[in-house]
Amino acid sequence: MSYRLLISLEVIEHLEKLPKTIRQRLRSRFVTMLTEPAMFSDYVHHDPDSRRLDVHVFGPFAIYYWNDFADRDLKIIRIEKAGG
Repeated sequence: MSYRLLISLEVIEHLEKLPKTIRQRLRSRFVTMLTEPAMFSDYVHHDPDSRRLDVHVFGPFAIYYWNDFADRDLKIIRIEKAGG
């Protein structure tokens, strides 16, 4: 059973600024992550409210996400340049 993908508006706005080929690569990665999100966590980040977010480094991007196991949701919260 795979997860449902939820993407924040901030991420959608960021994606809209990227070239089409990069958007397609990221979308493909999001879909791949749906099978087992925990497997893609490269490190953990805590936001200002102390919520745990997993971070997956994909090429030059750091994808911040929340693996909501109980609801079977993969929530993409933020994307930024990896290492920055």
